[in-house]
Amino acid sequence: MRFEDLGFLKRAEREGIEGKGEDEYVRPGLWRRGRDQRAAGSIDTWRWQIEQLWVLDSVPGQVETDNSDGEVERVLQTLASLPSSLPSRKWVVDHMINLGFSKSLSEWIGSNLKKDNEHVTWAFDLQAAIDMFNSYRERSYWTLLENPPKGLDIAIVQAELSDRWLSDDVQRLKALSRRESKPDAGKVSLHVLPNSGHWVHVDNPKGLLEIMAPNFLSAAKI
Repeated sequence: MRFEDLGFLKRAEREGIEGKGEDEYVRPGLWRRGRDQRAAGSIDTWRWQIEQLWVLDSVPGQVETDNSDGEVERVLQTLASLPSSLPSRKWVVDHMINLGFSKSLSEWIGSNLKKDNEHVTWAFDLQAAIDMFNSYRERSYWTLLENPPKGLDIAIVQAELSDRWLSDDVQRLKALSRRESKPDAGKVSLHVLPNSGHWVHVDNPKGLLEIMAPNFLSAAKI
């Protein structure tokens, strides 16, 4: 089992690479409603079947900004305000910390820089990230959760300290996760990641791995 990114899966679909068999793939990454869905296409059009879909601290419905601390927005706004060419990784990390962001988050942001002659620049398309986040906020995937395709397990990870979750949404997810499984439908599960805000891979990576890894291993044995 190898860990690959979204880019591999997009190339696989485009080039017709066959999966499954002895060489199975797990995609850790961010699923953003809208662009990712349009890029990946309908789940049942893949050349191999997706068996697990992990959603990391993303609310199922349209995001109510009044119920979020706005940290993601502040991060994106801060990065957008910076010049495209930056002095150094250390400068960026120190700058983010001075603006009030946590050391761990600032260091993770700094890890997304690449060398560009005597300076550094972003290793990703910042405007695309902003567009994806806006698309995520505007869309809903309740219909998918209420009617998961056969053979698909959808696992929702809720960060314990994330304040973007409405109690009605959490109760609705709990009800979906308690539904009796049916042979002609997939299933939904809800997992709470302790001691973590929205940036789950930064705040509690060990806890996130402890939640996800057993499910990967279980699926590999099937």
